Amino acid sequence: GKSSDVFQSNIITGNAAAKITSEKIHTFSNLPSAYHTYSVEWTPTYIAWFFDGQEVRRTTGAQATDCQLKEMSYRFNLWISSEPAWVGAFNEAILPVYQYINWVKYSKYTPGSGPNSSDFTPDWQDNFNSFDGTRWSKGNWTFDGNLVDFAPENIVEKDGCCIICLTKAGQTGFNGTVPVDKEA
Repeated sequence: GKSSDVFQSNIITGNAAAKITSEKIHTFSNLPSAYHTYSVEWTPTYIAWFFDGQEVRRTTGAQATDCQLKEMSYRFNLWISSEPAWVGAFNEAILPVYQYINWVKYSKYTPGSGPNSSDFTPDWQDNFNSFDGTRWSKGNWTFDGNLVDFAPENIVEKDGCCIICLTKAGQTGFNGTVPVDKEA
């Protein structure tokens, strides 16, 4: 994007003909300089987003409760929007660009039954030592407003990290060194 100091949270409900979105922008200093922990609490009455342990957004009401009526998914992606007013003008000279995901933890919503009477019970963790095709899939498609084609070759597991690659055509994959997570 045009700023290294923001990330966006969003809920998308409805359908392709009548989708409802609720984008929010969150500002933090120099996000790409280190690993960060992004968390989502998803309950029957609210959805809350956290950044490095700090709650940055909570959504209640119809859009949050509508999410319990259909199967949902977590998605990680890296793409180029065709809307420069939103993300800035694209400069191909920056490629390749990489997103590093060190781990993902999932907990079930279990009101009052989790550790220390919390509402969430740990269920699984993926440390990306290999690709778990039962849990994740690799994109092989695109969509309107996206200037890139998702390619399975641009999802790489290396050194306990999932790397999402944004590359020039014909130059897919990752051959570099994975940055160390100093907090791990």
